[in-house]
Amino acid sequence: MLSENRFEWAFSDYAILSNGAASVPIYATLLASSVKYIINDSDAKIVIISNAEQFNKILEVESEIPAVEKFILIEPEGLDHDKVMSFEQVKEEGEKYLADNPDHIANKLNTLNRDDLATIIYTSGTTGVPKGVMITHGNMLSNIEGGIQAIPVSEEDTFLSFLPLSHVFERMVGHFLANHIGASIGYAESVDTVAENLGEVRPTLMASVPRIFEKIYARVLESVEEGSALKRKLFYWAIEVGRQVAAHRQQNKPLPGGLNFKHKIANKLVFSKLQQRVGGRVRFFVSGGAPLSKEIGEFFAAAGLIIVEGYGLTETSP
Repeated sequence: MLSENRFEWAFSDYAILSNGAASVPIYATLLASSVKYIINDSDAKIVIISNAEQFNKILEVESEIPAVEKFILIEPEGLDHDKVMSFEQVKEEGEKYLADNPDHIANKLNTLNRDDLATIIYTSGTTGVPKGVMITHGNMLSNIEGGIQAIPVSEEDTFLSFLPLSHVFERMVGHFLANHIGASIGYAESVDTVAENLGEVRPTLMASVPRIFEKIYARVLESVEEGSALKRKLFYWAIEVGRQVAAHRQQNKPLPGGLNFKHKIANKLVFSKLQQRVGGRVRFFVSGGAPLSKEIGEFFAAAGLIIVEGYGLTETSP
């Protein structure tokens, strides 16, 4: 699957897994040479591609990926190739097949077990060529089972997905876990539009990396420092109040009356504005991929935006 985050990516992943096949996500940012390597190393027979930009990478190396039988294009407009089928065409043929064979998916699922291969996820290859990590259905299911015990999520939640679904972190949190509990998922148009999409989707949860929180933190501080002396004093007073509140809550201690009153003022005058920047409904973020600094974590906690840190390895799914 050579595509950016989008509904069709999720649709394709579940279709592949439900048929007992293995899905192999490819980062849309990779060069044609890396795409070729992953296709050949995984022995892929079908490649699902998002658009002309990604298909051009395929055309560059087409003669070097002879095992591929079909290319399925999500956006096929203007592209003509004897191995190409459109995503809509595949859906239509699938619907016809299921009409004649209504038990097909159920029968396929009944043949699967937790030890069967589900997906091959390629590492970044920073120490050599990318390595294909073979992950089973049981690997993913164990993460879902652990996740719903550790993270309070429900079908009332809304996720914003912007980290690459090709990475196991987003795929687990914003794809498998979110769908398992019946939550809604909004797909960001791009990394550059995350700030705008936060306001549109108004998520309750989002997986992210520390760099995004660092950027938000830097923008907030820059805005504060450009403001008046009164604005700066109010902001830093509110942050100190928020830190005290966060410390009490972390220890499950009730808030003293005076602190509770000050927190209501700080929330109304300062924190509510920051909360609105991220949509106004966020219950917590999940951070992974790199360490989150203590300073950033405490700042967001003070503002009433909890960041839960995740850690893991592709090999442990995650």
